[in-house]
Amino acid sequence: PVTVPATPTLHLPASPHLSSPAPSAPPQKVTCVSTGSTTVRVSWVPPPAASRNGVITQYSVAYEAVDGEDRGRHVVDSISREHSSWDLVGLEKWTEYRVWVRAHTDVGPGPESSPVLVRTDEDVPSGPPR
Repeated sequence: PVTVPATPTLHLPASPHLSSPAPSAPPQKVTCVSTGSTTVRVSWVPPPAASRNGVITQYSVAYEAVDGEDRGRHVVDSISREHSSWDLVGLEKWTEYRVWVRAHTDVGPGPESSPVLVRTDEDVPSGPPR
């Protein structure tokens, strides 16, 4: 008898539906403006349409102090996709921060924007000099 080796068969669905990947580009035109001694407003525009790879579902903003007491990295997640700016609050006075923004689809986060440097304002004097 002749034995023919079995050939593995690959079965593909008629129309394969792959979920779209995360964004392949970060949000654009990221700017940061100090709006007080402990607050910074971060603004951005969405990634280019060709790089979104689906619907942007949310944004996240990461920040860390370059100088100052708390140099840990902090992340604000779940910023609604309707937002194009966010206020970071509770920051240290007269401190320089690095800030990044990233867009997310339901698959996951895209790349972070290039870091933007911003310094919070000096505090206003609490009273007249003595």
